[in-house]
Amino acid sequence: MTSMISIPSDIEQKWRLEAEVYSSIVTLEILHRAHEEGDMAPDDYYRHLKLNISKALHAIEQLHREQFDLDQFIQAEGLHRSCPAATRLLKLALGGEQDLGMKGPTAERGITRITKLPAQTAEFIASCLELIDLIRLESIATVERLLPNLDTIKSIMNEVAFYGPRHPYVQEVNEWIKRLELKSVGTVPKEKELRELELAVVRWMNDFRQKLNQL
Repeated sequence: MTSMISIPSDIEQKWRLEAEVYSSIVTLEILHRAHEEGDMAPDDYYRHLKLNISKALHAIEQLHREQFDLDQFIQAEGLHRSCPAATRLLKLALGGEQDLGMKGPTAERGITRITKLPAQTAEFIASCLELIDLIRLESIATVERLLPNLDTIKSIMNEVAFYGPRHPYVQEVNEWIKRLELKSVGTVPKEKELRELELAVVRWMNDFRQKLNQL
């Protein structure tokens, strides 16, 4: 009679969480491609992006307690080749992307307490990521697509204790909203203006993470 192999509960939990991270990355890649090719409505994309970013952050935060190395996991599973856009989005969400010439924290340090405010964190980061995606696609970065994300960012900044209406970054978001509201529907801002907005969004996202780490 063959005896059943008993898998320790901690190992089983680790495998389950790694599977969640893997499936979230693959789903993010599918979403990104559909969004980039115009096969998914912005509202649907944003909703699914927020859900999968939230799932990934939660799983990674739990794995991090067991010395989980996200970069090593991505390399071992070949996700850097099969899901390049999704791994970039996830690293950007965790503060590990360096392609904007900004010396931010590594992705691993960015995980610290990022789930302290899970709902606001997921929504804030998803809004920032969608803005960055829109800006990089340029041709679909119309004001009516940019403004809802800026409104969400402003709303969350006003809700959390470490910002508020008088904070310089909240005022900066307000200025961007006013600038874009002056443009006609269907207008794509000039490239220089889009690059300025992209850098601003990355600053806000980095600052939001730093504030969470100080809680």
